[in-house]
Amino acid sequence: MATTLVRRRPAIFLAAAVAVIVLGVVVAINARTGEISGGPLTLGDIPTETHIPTPVNTTVTYGVLVLRNRGSETATIKSIELVPDGDQGGVEVVDIRVYALSRGADIIGTALNYDPPAQSVPARDSTIPPSNGENASGQELIFGVRGEDPGIAKFKDVEIHYRIGSTRYVLSSRHTVWFCVGKETC
Repeated sequence: MATTLVRRRPAIFLAAAVAVIVLGVVVAINARTGEISGGPLTLGDIPTETHIPTPVNTTVTYGVLVLRNRGSETATIKSIELVPDGDQGGVEVVDIRVYALSRGADIIGTALNYDPPAQSVPARDSTIPPSNGENASGQELIFGVRGEDPGIAKFKDVEIHYRIGSTRYVLSSRHTVWFCVGKETC
């Protein structure tokens, strides 16, 4: 029987070593990004799809998304990105801003020009307070997108990197937008 126990010990050590390696890989991956998926920010729970006819050599407005903070602490935006779905030749995101909505205010929505409200601020390093009281309406994201060459560009997601205190988060949300450059309908 002693021989059997001796043979099992290497198997136990091997299993423990594999478990430590797997745990190390998981920790290393999370440490590399250091971000928690989701968090208290939300762009709503229902995916949207927007089509914007975009004149050539014109910057248009994409502003149908309202960001809300369900948490109790203010969030700071580090970056916001429209995630491309394939080749985006001829379309460039030239500006991203955040606009605090007041109660009962309409969102900016989409427009065939780009003229963000004077009260809007650049998205990077902007703050998103908890969505309660006077901030209950949320913050509208306003993208300035320039169409330079005729064609269709599709973005499949909006990705927001932010932090609350020292904790970093990433919010990926299924909001698809098509920019149909040089086309009257989309």
